[in-house]
Amino acid sequence: DGSTHNLITTIEQGGTSGWGLRDLCSDGTYMFGSEDNVVDIYDIASYTFVGSYSCFATSPNRAQAWDGTYFYTGSFAAEIYQVTWDGVFGSTASFTLWSSAISNDGTYGAAWDAYNDCLWVSTAASDNKLYQIDSGGTLIAEHTYNILMAGGSTMGSYSGSADEQLWVLEQGSPDALHCYETGPLALEQHSWGGIKVLF
Repeated sequence: DGSTHNLITTIEQGGTSGWGLRDLCSDGTYMFGSEDNVVDIYDIASYTFVGSYSCFATSPNRAQAWDGTYFYTGSFAAEIYQVTWDGVFGSTASFTLWSSAISNDGTYGAAWDAYNDCLWVSTAASDNKLYQIDSGGTLIAEHTYNILMAGGSTMGSYSGSADEQLWVLEQGSPDALHCYETGPLALEQHSWGGIKVLF
């Protein structure tokens, strides 16, 4: 809930292969979850699993992001793939190599930032970096942060005003959720230092 920040509901995963869901993204109607070579699809109005499509860009698909036209995925490698899904449940998506700009082999989470027209990538490589990649697949910057091992990531709004925050899961003991401001002022060189930590 955007105003009270309380749990609204829980939804059973569509599948249980491997580790289950790894990263999530939404197009405003559906939530898409990467799960091995399948992307599970959930209706965000009814909180139900409605189907899936196959994606063989990498095995398994870990990162999952949506830019309004394309999906993006990657796994424990530097390569990130741009994915085209035809909208048909049960179909197989096509893909092309989009970027290999990440300097390590830990791609795990991805989030499309509409404000900055870029993809944020978190990694499980324990390198303490978030990668910012432009819409053409070129590295903009590597930003240092303080997360032991990053997991999935998404754009969202803590304040409810706009999607200007990057949310990153930390896989640790204990697990944690980190929120970073990525709005225009937070990304100016003089104020960067590290991504502005909201909590």
